[in-house]
Amino acid sequence: MAIEKIIDQAGQVVDAIKGVDLKGVLAHEPEAVAHLEAVLALLNSDQPSANLEASESLEAVEVEESRDAMLMRHGQMLSALKAEGFDGRLGKVYNSASEDRTLEFRKVPHRKELPSFDMVVAADYAPSAGLHGIFIGAKHVYSAVLPSPMEQNNWKVLKSRGYDSDDEMIEIVTLLSAGFDLP
Repeated sequence: MAIEKIIDQAGQVVDAIKGVDLKGVLAHEPEAVAHLEAVLALLNSDQPSANLEASESLEAVEVEESRDAMLMRHGQMLSALKAEGFDGRLGKVYNSASEDRTLEFRKVPHRKELPSFDMVVAADYAPSAGLHGIFIGAKHVYSAVLPSPMEQNNWKVLKSRGYDSDDEMIEIVTLLSAGFDLP
């Protein structure tokens, strides 16, 4: 590959990345996440750099493929979590201040310093006063806490581990939710 072509492709990559709204992605805004998915799909494709130039026309196709893959992955994750009995704790975090000890994640005061994730499962405990959740992404699981007072503190990741299969993901979720060390 000629150096001019490599430099041209690098410029296209930089331009594509500049268009990503990272604050919107962190806030889980659907349009920002969809745009990031499209950029990542284009960057990860083995097709020629013309795809980056035609990103507007390809964005819809790549996002649809990405969404289909994401929906399939989410379905597999949900099935695995249900099979292990986590379905009642999905979308919730452990809340040390509540009588029933859980809080729907959508009611959490903020997501400051919380890395990206696809699903959250309430842990069995909180290591300190506040909230504790097990967050599951496409290839990683992490445990995070939001200490009290929640409005004044940020989320802190306690432990994190990557996984390659649903069985491995379930094992990590089980260990983290119970407070055990990871192997």
